[in-house]
Amino acid sequence: MAGSDLQDRVNALVTASTPPAADVERFSPFREDHLERSARLAGELIGIAEDRGPAAAMDAAERSDENPGIVKHAVKLMVTHSPRARRDVAVPAVHAAPTAARLAAAVPAQTLMPVPNPATQPASERVLDWYRQDPRANDHHSHWHIVYPGRPPDGLLAQKRQGELFLYMHQQMMARYTTERAIAGLAPAVPFEPVAAAGGGEAYGAAIPEGYGLPRYTTRPPGETLHDTADVPLGRLASAHHALVAAVADRAVDVGAGGTHPLTAALLGAATESSEAIDPDGQQPLPLVGYGSLHNNGHVLVSEVVPTAANPHAGPMYYFETAICDPFFYRWHGHIDDLYASYQDTTGANDYDAFAADVRFRGHDDVALVPSASITAPDGDFSAWAVQRFGADPATFAAPASDELLTRFVAARVWIPWADGATVNGAMLLEHDPFTVVLRIESLAAAAQDVTVRLFLAHGDLAGDRRRWIELDKFRATLQPGVNVVAQPDARSSVIKRKGVTAPGAVAPGTGLGSMWCDCGWPYGLLLPSGASSAAGTPFKLMAAVTNHELDRANEATTCGSMSFCGAEDEYPDARAMGYPFDKRFPNDDVLATIGSHPTMTVRDVTIRCADAHPG
Repeated sequence: MAGSDLQDRVNALVTASTPPAADVERFSPFREDHLERSARLAGELIGIAEDRGPAAAMDAAERSDENPGIVKHAVKLMVTHSPRARRDVAVPAVHAAPTAARLAAAVPAQTLMPVPNPATQPASERVLDWYRQDPRANDHHSHWHIVYPGRPPDGLLAQKRQGELFLYMHQQMMARYTTERAIAGLAPAVPFEPVAAAGGGEAYGAAIPEGYGLPRYTTRPPGETLHDTADVPLGRLASAHHALVAAVADRAVDVGAGGTHPLTAALLGAATESSEAIDPDGQQPLPLVGYGSLHNNGHVLVSEVVPTAANPHAGPMYYFETAICDPFFYRWHGHIDDLYASYQDTTGANDYDAFAADVRFRGHDDVALVPSASITAPDGDFSAWAVQRFGADPATFAAPASDELLTRFVAARVWIPWADGATVNGAMLLEHDPFTVVLRIESLAAAAQDVTVRLFLAHGDLAGDRRRWIELDKFRATLQPGVNVVAQPDARSSVIKRKGVTAPGAVAPGTGLGSMWCDCGWPYGLLLPSGASSAAGTPFKLMAAVTNHELDRANEATTCGSMSFCGAEDEYPDARAMGYPFDKRFPNDDVLATIGSHPTMTVRDVTIRCADAHPG
């Protein structure tokens, strides 16, 4: 069968959102029982795909009498995790293309994701509807959970560091959301922490002042509270919370037969999400005992605070595809992130010198930003252009550099697969002018050395908080003795989904873009925060750190996807903790002073300015 015909079948099955019959339960990938059933069916489909081909697997899926939502989820898992299937087909992803005309008006109310959204309460939160409801960001969240399922298809194993990646990916989403709130003049989202119950212990019965809904999904009015459902008793959240807090305090997790295992970020993430944990010292699943499903059950309960008998769709947080639209998502994940940070704070400070490359920066002037459109780089060798243009003389490092990054809102036509393949015309999406980071790094080694360059960005008012630094890139460079000039275009960022990016320096379509890992990653258009819509813009700090690649390398990253957010198909390729050097507390909690005291790190002031008014 032709690949296009097979892709049409996949699209038709997984994009259909026909409401289930009254006697068919709603599927949620956050429900433990549904995850088990979809993992079982996905394992069967993968076996068929590997033995007889993906068309035969689709035949079996189309004949299945399982819950329609479980079948869809299982097909997504099959397409992603079957090597034979992913050569031919992909999970359908959001496609966005600019329209011919710029539209200043809000997105029409009849579309799937209205901006501003009248169901968002309080009204002050509507200024960020454009961000929470961006279909590309929602698609990223959905694809990530398919690449890293809480329950891998039967016969497959999770990755060793999947739990750590779960925590880090969401921590980065929190950093970005907090940044957008600061740009919009809003205070950080308050984590939804458990509150003391009358009888002692922990409870999650506090009122939720935020109201939210989307067309077709159940709306949550302000003031609702979490409560027991037929599937999840509220007390399960409290017991899971207590168990996780105890694990952090004890620096150990409980495993089968009454044993324990030293706590790691990966095991904490697996226990928090209730995903499969792999023994860090082996290759087998590690049974975690007594941790419930804090993360997943929170998603389920907040989606069911309002009776949904009359609506076949629960609240948006019931589904991967729409969960991050809800303002409560960030309050819930603020709580999850606090648990992660409490673990990180018990691990002491980093020994930055232990992993540093034998290099030095001579000051913030060793970092420059250049509009990518101004670069002519034969064969895509941006560094060769930078060497010729800048040279090694510090006096030449100013021009044609800029301290300003520019964003804008562009009217786009967006195809949204989870909405029956609906096309939204006139959606206002954030984009930015492509840019290249140029670095002057002095190598002190007597011979060539491989280094890892790590780039992060923080809002000027948030730079003192290590958890608010946004990862921009992480890449390998080979330095010769003496002064080197290195250039990295944003189109090659390790954070973004590089598939489909056409900005200068982008990876060519023919260079390994066939893996499903290529559909995982943060949207290129959202790489930068929006910045203020004013002449002054918003002040940011751009930070660079250079570490020893020989010590960093865990394996070779051979896939095209977002290495920072999506790892690699076999094992996460960076031996450092995710987010290094922001993965632990800084000495005296002084981030900028610590960076300034280490010659292998540097920071530069930059500005991000939005050329348009923000939607809403």
